[in-house]
Amino acid sequence: SFIYDLSEAVKAYGAPSSVIVTGEEDFLRKDNNELGEMLSLQGIEVKFYDAASSGERHMYHVYPISCPTWPEGKHVIKLISDNANGK
Repeated sequence: SFIYDLSEAVKAYGAPSSVIVTGEEDFLRKDNNELGEMLSLQGIEVKFYDAASSGERHMYHVYPISCPTWPEGKHVIKLISDNANGK
């Protein structure tokens, strides 16, 4: 059988601790917020980061990848690294 709703998969199988990253101008911002809430409600540890745009730094969908030297990009990379290392 198939699971078409991620929340059903999480209920059935759980999920590891997660990092969810979004930004003020991310076209998936609403979806990321909902995913973070769903995982939290299921008891999954979630580190959530929603960066605000500032001046010339626009927080689009892939800002940590396209701009890893920005303070926000550095913060995201550290969040992901820490999570991967169990911190």
